[in-house]
Amino acid sequence: MNLNVDMKSITIALLIFCLLLSTAVYAQQPVFHNPVINSDFPDPTVIKATDGRFYAYATQTRLNGKWINIQVAVSPDGYNWKIIGDALPVKPVWANHTQDFLGATCVI
Repeated sequence: MNLNVDMKSITIALLIFCLLLSTAVYAQQPVFHNPVINSDFPDPTVIKATDGRFYAYATQTRLNGKWINIQVAVSPDGYNWKIIGDALPVKPVWANHTQDFLGATCVI
């Protein structure tokens, strides 16, 4: 009879330990809130480069009255982003008369 009580006590103690451990691990997970890029950043493509940073490319937008053809943003962790400019500041000749020429999904 004593063995059963000890096994029940050990089982309950292990369950409580596992519950506390899983709660502690879950509490340490980062919490992300959308949007991670709070601007007009349509059709994004994200790659992880050999420098370890993430680069996001997005379809064109107007910023301060100027067209940005292919937007570029960079992030060290995939959450904190900084828009750094235009991947294609000068359009090819065949696309001079339109903004509907290329999407960021073509970047790779």
